[in-house]
Amino acid sequence: MRTSGVLTEILPESEKWGIDAIPGLIAAEQTFGWQPDPLLRLASIVPPDTERLDAMAKRLRLSKVEAAYFVAWTKAPRLPAVIADTAFDRLLYRHGAYGLVTALRLSLASTRQKSDNDPAQLPETARLQRLLTRAEKWRKPVFPLSGADVLAIGIPAGPRVGEILGQLEDKWVDGNFNADRATLVARLQSMV
Repeated sequence: MRTSGVLTEILPESEKWGIDAIPGLIAAEQTFGWQPDPLLRLASIVPPDTERLDAMAKRLRLSKVEAAYFVAWTKAPRLPAVIADTAFDRLLYRHGAYGLVTALRLSLASTRQKSDNDPAQLPETARLQRLLTRAEKWRKPVFPLSGADVLAIGIPAGPRVGEILGQLEDKWVDGNFNADRATLVARLQSMV
């Protein structure tokens, strides 16, 4: 399909990007026991470009959920070579696991394929597999405060309520979700 130009006609987003990732992805599916995922396979052959993938989603008449899959993937932050579990948890909280799982699976499939010929890739394969497992098992913690708590201390309803909650939530996330409700209420009262 690629050499005859049919793939480019059907899926112009794949041009100069490559269908070459598919064999490595299929091998990763078999190695890691992943269920074949048509969206993941499509993601492997198109560039992570939000604008282009939005146009593709419209042209292919993808559902809103399918289109959101590609948006989440393109907006997922690129991971540094070294990241602590707590920093990774903060990324998961702020960006969601959805897009990061897709990015990790694609990276893991690629790295796993390279490790067949280059054993130096094995540590990176292990690192990506560990992060993927963490992301797949991760459950978003619930921020212990709500707008009602801000209103209860006398702040009038309006945008200021959201601003205060946002500041407290940022500190809670930066503190690795450790502050309990009582600590956050105390911080809230000290802000006013």
